[in-house]
This record gives sequence, C-alpha cells and structure tokens, in this order.
Amino acid sequence: MKNKIIVFAAVSMLLFASCDTYYQVNSVINKDGSMYRETFANADSSKISQKQWNKIFVFDTEEWNIGKTDSVIKYRSDIEEDYLFNVVASRTFDNIDGVLFKVGDSVQGIRNIFAPEEKVKRKFCWFYTCYYYSAIFNKMDIELPVDINKYLTPEEQHLWFDETRDICNGTNGIETYMMLSEIQNKFDKWINHCQFSISLNIIKHLDSIKYGGSFQQSLAGKDDLLFNETCNLSEDKNDYSVNAVCESLDKYFDTTYFSILYSENMDYANVAENEKSRIFDVATYHQKYILTMPGKIYKCNMEQYGNDNVEWDVDAYRLMNNDIVITVKSKTINYWAFAVTIIILILPVVLFKRKNTVR
Repeated sequence: MKNKIIVFAAVSMLLFASCDTYYQVNSVINKDGSMYRETFANADSSKISQKQWNKIFVFDTEEWNIGKTDSVIKYRSDIEEDYLFNVVASRTFDNIDGVLFKVGDSVQGIRNIFAPEEKVKRKFCWFYTCYYYSAIFNKMDIELPVDINKYLTPEEQHLWFDETRDICNGTNGIETYMMLSEIQNKFDKWINHCQFSISLNIIKHLDSIKYGGSFQQSLAGKDDLLFNETCNLSEDKNDYSVNAVCESLDKYFDTTYFSILYSENMDYANVAENEKSRIFDVATYHQKYILTMPGKIYKCNMEQYGNDNVEWDVDAYRLMNNDIVITVKSKTINYWAFAVTIIILILPVVLFKRKNTVR
C-alpha cells in the first residue's frame, strides 16, 4: 500500500515509475474515410506466451489481430528510458463514429483514457476532399475522499493538470520552478490527505464493529483536524497506511488502542485498504496517440502536429480538470477535378473555333 501511494506521488512530480503501463496508438485515416489502427503495448513478448498477449491490453481484443513486432519506442522526449513495445493489436474500421475501444471496469476511470468518442467525416469539395477527425476524452469522474479545492485553486489546477502555455507567462525559470514547487507541495499534501482519509474510515469502521465505537466521538467529523495534527507524528511522512495512521493516532491520543485494533484485524484492514486505494491505480496508465490524416493538415487544436500527422498524450492527470477535445482537419487535392475543369472551360472555346473554321 505504501508503495502505491509513493508511486502516485512520483507521477504527480512528472517522474515515471517503472511499474507504470504505457500504450501507443497509431491511426491512419484512409482516403475513403476508413481507418487502420495499431495499438502497441509496453510488453516483452518473449516473456509472455502467445495465449496471454490479448490480456496485455485493457480493451476487448476479440475483433483485433494480435501479433508481435520488434519495436523500441521513445515514448516521450523527456523520458530517458526506451520502452519495448512489441505486442501489437491491429484492426481496420470502416466507419468511425463512437467508441472504438471496448474497455471494461478493471480500473476505475480507465475508460476515460482508453475509450474516447471518435468521429471521422469526409466531405467532397470538388477541387479538394476535406477530412475531419474529432475525439473527446471525458474528464475523470473518480470521487476522491478529499476535495482538491481545499488545496489547489482553479488557477493552480489549470497549471498543474492542463497542457498550457500559461505556465511560463511573464516568469523566468527560477520563478516558474518556485511556483511549481509550491503547487507540487500542495498537491502531494492533498494525495496524502486522501490516503489518510481512506485509512481513517477503515479504522472508524473497525472501531464501531469490534468495540462498539470506543473512539467514535473522538474521531467523528474530525478528518481534517486529525490529518493536520498527526501528519508530523509518523516516522515516514509519505506513509498513510492503516498501520501508520493507527500508530499516529496512538501518539496523538496517548494510547495503544489503535495499534492493538490494527494487529487484531490486520488481514481485514489490509484487504480493505488495498481495495479502497484502487482509485489511485488509474494514475499509472498512459496512452500516446499518433494520427495520420490524408493529405495536408490545415487546422488542428493541438500543438504537436506536422504535415499530415498529429500527436497527443492522455493520462489521468490531464483529465483531472477538463475534457480533452481533439479536432483535426486536412485536405487532399483532387487533381482530376482541375483537369476536368480545364477541359470544361476549354472545350466550348475549341468547339466554337472549329465551328467558325467550318464556316
């Protein structure tokens, strides 16, 4: 449990833990409006039997072709480590209008990352054929035990979670670093408070069913007070497991009651803690999208795009504050339309001249 919270905090500091799970989705929209998609999983196929390849993906692969490839992908430029993506699921979609990935509920909030609403439209405009792609990733709907607004203002949440240019607006590197460090400290304290609240609720439950609520009055409605009063009593400031919180409460109330309560109900407490803390698991999933459009992109609301392709990343943090909406527009030149137009324009002139010549 302790490791899970430390991992969650580490991701919040933009450090990527080795146990995180990465996927990369390469999509190519064809000129007929269909789409070919490959989803690469961060896995080593040499260590996984072929029968288990489909279990690597978070979506239902029944209608997908699963294979292997010898790919080493640089997931992001700011991550030094290369990741081995050599299990791939591929499929062609004739029509793109809705959710293309069938994702279950194995991890709360995972659908928001892996199951966007996608749409592709194709419009013939004589000289050009225009293509429109859109994707909507819904904001995280996970209910955490502590309201983040207690720690971060809306402006701070925007800077911390959203992709924005405002982060360095009018500040130098030192000022930006100090500002982000302050936000990080608040964010980490919020995460710790969430874990403390989870552990405290388990302790309250054990207290009520085992000993009739001996400390019910002392604990009721005092989550914030107890967190602030006991956060410095633990030897490990990042450990807010049930065991650690019981030790802190013992020190705060000058008793051994809570440690005894934990030791007598250790198995139940650990199982309950692990189950309740699964709300943090979604933070370890990351998906990178690379979309290739027909022709040339002429309009896109994302910063990372080239002549015919666009890239973006999706994870729980990017979806904490708002929906992510992707819109891309491209067009191909219909050279035959120019030829036909020229013929249509020239043909009457030619016929007119021939008619005059015959006369």
